[in-house]
Amino acid sequence: MTRALLPLLGLAAVVVSAIPASASPAPPAPPTPARDTNYLRPGCKHGPKSRKCWGNYDINTNWYDTVFHTGRTREYWLNVEEVDCAPDGYKRKCILANGTMPGPAIVADWGDEVVVHVTNNHPTNGTAVHWHGIRQYMSTEFDGVPGVTQCPIPPGETMTYKFHATQYGSSMYHSHFSLQYVDGFFGPLVINGPATAEYDEDLGTIFLTDWEYRTAWQHWASVSNFRTTEEGFTTGLINGMNTAACNKTDPACIGPGKKFEVVFEPGKKYRMRLVNLASEAWYQWSIDGHKMTVIAADLVPIVPFTTDSILVNDGERYDVIIEANAKPGDYWMRSGHVTSCIKAPNADNLTAIVRYKNKKSTAMPKSKSTVVPQAGCLDEPASRIVPWVPVDLPNTQGGVHKQWVTGQYYQGKFLRWSFNKADGGFVWTNWSQPAIKDVVADTLDKVPLSNNVFQIVRIPLPPSFFPSC
Repeated sequence: MTRALLPLLGLAAVVVSAIPASASPAPPAPPTPARDTNYLRPGCKHGPKSRKCWGNYDINTNWYDTVFHTGRTREYWLNVEEVDCAPDGYKRKCILANGTMPGPAIVADWGDEVVVHVTNNHPTNGTAVHWHGIRQYMSTEFDGVPGVTQCPIPPGETMTYKFHATQYGSSMYHSHFSLQYVDGFFGPLVINGPATAEYDEDLGTIFLTDWEYRTAWQHWASVSNFRTTEEGFTTGLINGMNTAACNKTDPACIGPGKKFEVVFEPGKKYRMRLVNLASEAWYQWSIDGHKMTVIAADLVPIVPFTTDSILVNDGERYDVIIEANAKPGDYWMRSGHVTSCIKAPNADNLTAIVRYKNKKSTAMPKSKSTVVPQAGCLDEPASRIVPWVPVDLPNTQGGVHKQWVTGQYYQGKFLRWSFNKADGGFVWTNWSQPAIKDVVADTLDKVPLSNNVFQIVRIPLPPSFFPSC
């Protein structure tokens, strides 16, 4: 018998733990929304006027209970390299997949098998690729977390990842090796499936990221020696593009860069898949003069709601539909860096451009935003994020409560986050001995508390379930 793990992946804000039955009861859940079953019938065709359809399945199918196989395999190859790049016109070292930022899109359909061959051509670093938000049902060894589910891929070697697309929606892949994703190693992961509202065209994934003219490693070296105050990165990118906020006398400032652009055709509805993959930044994304319909959050279809902006925090994904119903012209798309949460010296420059097809222009937009900026590091209100397919959770021994993760300056030098401080502390992993081996061997009781392994439930796994190192 084995135990499952709950590793701390990234900068968490809150943790969930059991509380006694005597604690205050949780607030009542919102009423279950009415589901639109109009035109849903076995075999109905997915299209612009029938997005809820998906062959023998549809938007009302609970993919936790219904797992099916299409018999198709989608196969991809990623080569990881350290190269010179200038995404906004400032030249620096980057770590990229297949030489681009974002990397190539990994696209499959609901029910497909996904196979990705990752070759590490970085001269000195190991690497590993995490498929963010993917359930990894019976494929935990391919989750891509060094020290937890695998050893890093050594320089010059290749690892093949395999998983079944049991869910659908928008996400991303990224390196889970130290700071590599901050230097550009990430890309879109899209699993096609039904949707909760109609649209005409899918414009794909739009990444919102912060960006620094030092590498992440140089930035960390400065912070770790307590020689700087963390005030946010110098600038940011939208889909790996922007115009440089650099000094023209700097020889690394080699060009003006370019804004990311999308083109609208009047009257059409466009789906956009928003992803925040910043190192530490909160965004309130919007397009001047346009409202949006939000249809999914973090690989979960939701009851659609309309808004003029959406808060997209670190690691989050939102699918939105924008109707091209404004006066044809040029409009700013704004990442909307929340400066009340963390500073950004060039927050107003974190923009892209929306142009209308029948008005040919290369000019910078003059549109103004009417969005009221959010104050503080907040998320979208939970009352707005209502899953289309409600899922009943089992009793959790009296409910749950929030417990803040602790941040403290370690050895008076740099900020470290601790988890479960009374019994554990900082999270440590051993790249040469992934925790999954202790799971399989049922030896978690011997793992030091400092590793912060949370024992949740015993599940059977075959003895052969070991990553190779």
